[in-house]
Amino acid sequence: MMFGCRGAERLQVSNTAKTKRPNVTVNCMAAYNSEIDAPADMGIEDAIRYAKEHLDDIPLGEIEYVMDSDELDEDNCDF
Repeated sequence: MMFGCRGAERLQVSNTAKTKRPNVTVNCMAAYNSEIDAPADMGIEDAIRYAKEHLDDIPLGEIEYVMDSDELDEDNCDF
């Protein structure tokens, strides 16, 4: 049986019982900071609306994992 946690070295414990190892999909959230060029005459509310409408134009920044955001995707699990 394997025990472990994210970012830690896995420890192996002997187990004489037969086990199965399902394939599981875990979804998590990440966040990053970036910038987008918006028209100079916009206030912050218009600039936010502009950014929402142009998400594909915002360059990807350094991604940071959002702690405790893991969720098991039960529809994408199998043996």
